[in-house]
Parts: sequence; structure tokens; C-alpha cells
Amino acid sequence: MASQALYRMSGVDLTTIDGIGVETAAIVMSELGTDGWRLVRYGQPYMDAGVDAYEKRFGHRRLLSYTRRLKEMGYEIVPLAVSKASK
Repeated sequence: MASQALYRMSGVDLTTIDGIGVETAAIVMSELGTDGWRLVRYGQPYMDAGVDAYEKRFGHRRLLSYTRRLKEMGYEIVPLAVSKASK
């Protein structure tokens, strides 16, 4: 019954997200309201991209951060050429 009330308020079912129950969904709705979060604001369904996608995104963000910091310290960043023989 509480999940139905939350659905009527937001138009989406937050409990479809792994680890989100009715209580957590109620807290999210009370803290964020119905705007400021893509799932709630645009009604887009939650899609879990998986661990591999997360690791790839995390690695890319970390590389950008390191590159930016090294450039700030005056270093020039040049990618290493990887030969097929070394693999």
C-alpha cells in the first residue's frame, strides 16, 4: 500500500532499484522530492549497467583526474605505445 502511494506521487517505482525498499524510497522522495533525480524527474526506468561498466567509467574518471593534476604540476602526458609483441 505504501509503495502504491509512492508510485502515485512520483509516477515511477523506486523499489525496482536493487537495495531500495519502500522505506528507503519514502526517504528519497521526502529528501529529493519529485525533481533532481533522473528516474523520478523524467520517469526513466532504472537500468543496472553492471560492474564492468562501472569499473570502466571509474577508470576513465580516474585517468582524467590524474592527467589533469599532472598537467597542473607542469608534466606533459604522452601515452605509451603498446606493441603486440609485449602482450
